[in-house]
Amino acid sequence: MPLLPALAFGLVLTWLSLSAGVALPDNLWSPDKLAHFGAYALWAGLWGWGRARAGLAWRWNAIALGCIAWGLLMEGIQGLMPWRTFEWADALANALGAVAGIGMYEFFHNKTT
Repeated sequence: MPLLPALAFGLVLTWLSLSAGVALPDNLWSPDKLAHFGAYALWAGLWGWGRARAGLAWRWNAIALGCIAWGLLMEGIQGLMPWRTFEWADALANALGAVAGIGMYEFFHNKTT
């Protein structure tokens, strides 16, 4: 099941996004924004890896858009929760991470095939 790592990480990412979190410093290069970027980069990369292993014909931009949409959905739901808040900077970090993750996967995958 090549897509299992991406699905499992997506469940963990969803749980972390919706559970009560710890307050981290909030600026552009804060640990929070770097964590958002890294998590979505890893998630998009896992989707790319799973897609290639499963022989699926998904394009890289479909994976990036799916991860970006999920990040926006998570931020939107957080805005409805009393213990979380919607942050455009988090959504941007998610989106940049998703594009970077699938971009790096595609770059290195194409170099080795």
